[in-house]
Amino acid sequence: MLGLIGVAGLCAAPLAVATSLPSRGGPGGCTGGGHDGCSIPVGARWDRWDMAGSTYAYCYAGCPLPWLLNHSTVRYGNASVGDFAGVVGVDHYWTSQGVPCDSAGEPHEFGMQEELAAEWKSTFPGLRFLSYRILSAVPYDVSVHQKIISHPEYFIRWRTEPDNATKTAQQCAADGIGACGVGDVCYNNLSPCFNDPARINAPSHGCGFQIKAAAYNWSNPDAVDWYVESVIMRALNQTDGVFLDGNGYDNGAWMCSGVCCGFGATNSPLTQPEIDQFCSLETAVATRAREQLIAHGGWDCANCFKFMVESLPLASDTPTACAQKLVETAAWARNHSNYHAVVAYGYNTGAGGYNDSTADGAVAAFLLMRGQHWFFGIGVNAPCNPKHFPVKGRCHSDGCGKPCPPGSNSLDPATVALIVSDYGRPLGEMEPVPAKSFLYQRRYERATVQLDCSSYTGHVIPV
Repeated sequence: MLGLIGVAGLCAAPLAVATSLPSRGGPGGCTGGGHDGCSIPVGARWDRWDMAGSTYAYCYAGCPLPWLLNHSTVRYGNASVGDFAGVVGVDHYWTSQGVPCDSAGEPHEFGMQEELAAEWKSTFPGLRFLSYRILSAVPYDVSVHQKIISHPEYFIRWRTEPDNATKTAQQCAADGIGACGVGDVCYNNLSPCFNDPARINAPSHGCGFQIKAAAYNWSNPDAVDWYVESVIMRALNQTDGVFLDGNGYDNGAWMCSGVCCGFGATNSPLTQPEIDQFCSLETAVATRAREQLIAHGGWDCANCFKFMVESLPLASDTPTACAQKLVETAAWARNHSNYHAVVAYGYNTGAGGYNDSTADGAVAAFLLMRGQHWFFGIGVNAPCNPKHFPVKGRCHSDGCGKPCPPGSNSLDPATVALIVSDYGRPLGEMEPVPAKSFLYQRRYERATVQLDCSSYTGHVIPV
């Protein structure tokens, strides 16, 4: 069965974090930048109708790319695994969050993602690689760390000495990074992401400072300009856009901006009006970033896709329900103003709603319903990420800092044959097959694709 994976960007398992940090539900309330600023993707590279160029994956707990790379010369009839040209979001865990650090003690998350993109694109030149970015100032990359040093005014700082209760809540350090003196940059001193000595700040990583999240001072226009140009738009140098994560419970600096998890005006550097302003300004920054990305041919896969699973035909549906979903979704997809881009049978972190035994039905349904800028969610069997660090509590994959067991991150050849196929462009819309109950079809340039809702099976009839 294709593995399903959970929320992206988490540093520790939610249950493990929740037992050691304050409960959610504090004042404020923004841990992300919303979804504004999205529009229809720009450019021919986003306008693909072949399955090989119409898939979406997210490399986090598992990733299909290693398997695809290892099988890139395999052919399935007229299709080759080497034709793969899907959209792939890449979590910071897949590039070890920028560590180990270089000889100068600096991490290089952005550079590591760019190097990985170049490596994958050397085999799959049509692949669209979306780099992980975050709305918190986590110095996984040297550029963020150096900016904290050179321009501390770009980040939220302590303007007055906090009281003892606040120092305790913030777990303020006595000095250095994480101290809460007047003028000090506020940091996340709470999360095991940064405090567990076996994880990002392990001595073996050779970093010259302790990596912790800070919060951007969005009220500083120069900070906003720098973030958009040097953090977000940098992604278009070597990659094709971003997965823009929020500033939430694990890697975020919510205790500094007072927007989450028991922190607010009484125990953070900001007053309540400033907290409210932080939320509106962060939304404006994220909106500007997406507008600028998309205008230059990029994308934000975390926030601009419409992810659809439960509303689509599923193997568990009755024939009547399957047919109704098929007809309604196909009609909805004909009007591009209903969406910017769609990931069908997928969530922002991977596949959903089907497995290898039902993949032919799901792919057929996708091809019958789809409109322009539609993508099909794919995942792996036995997801594993060996670059996850060991954590207290549950891991998000079988790796957890250890080598993956045999069979991890595998794909079923029959499913792969479906997702690298190319039947050309559609010649018309979906139609019922005359005199056949629950049977629908759509003609493409090189094949007619059918879905039988009575058995949830797909059929391809070559032209």
